[in-house]
Amino acid sequence: MAEAQVDETLDHYRTSVILTDGTSLQLRPIRRDDEQRLLDLFYRLSSRTIYLRFHYVLSQMTREEAQRYCAVDSESRFALVGTLGEGAEERIIAVGRYERPPMSDVAEVAFL
Repeated sequence: MAEAQVDETLDHYRTSVILTDGTSLQLRPIRRDDEQRLLDLFYRLSSRTIYLRFHYVLSQMTREEAQRYCAVDSESRFALVGTLGEGAEERIIAVGRYERPPMSDVAEVAFL
């Protein structure tokens, strides 16, 4: 499925929520152009948070890894991101994802 079609198909997952401090958090499907925002999030994390998410301490995330995490097909791989700000100021502050192995009806889930 072409990226533009995926974005349009998944648009119904977009929503806004108001946090307890009054901040508006945007929830939306991850996109291929989120690569740098995902890298920025990774480098804001503590080593403990990285360990709790990945089950080992990573000292860096490569562009290739970020690209892989941003590439979803909405069937076997999907992710929602929580963002603050808009346009060039948009920052990812949360990620929830699942990945299902081929020919399987179970999936691994992860939240950050």
